[in-house]
Amino acid sequence: MSSCLEGPRHTSSANGFWFVASYFVLAFGVVAEGEIALRQMLPMRFNWPLFGVALLLPAAPVFDVARQLVVSRKMMASAGSGA
Repeated sequence: MSSCLEGPRHTSSANGFWFVASYFVLAFGVVAEGEIALRQMLPMRFNWPLFGVALLLPAAPVFDVARQLVVSRKMMASAGSGA
């Protein structure tokens, strides 16, 4: 029995589908337009600062949980020594 609190279930077959779909889109793009056209579509330089921000944003909940653990351990340690 599932609960509405569990959220959507993602399976590895769904992830595999998106991987294969994006592979075929790129493969057919190379065949249809040519490698030169695809290379011209790429940016001249890569925006590393934006990439770093995009990489850190999904990790924000992990940092928040770690911060909460540190704060709760400090509170437990101070409550134990003050009793």
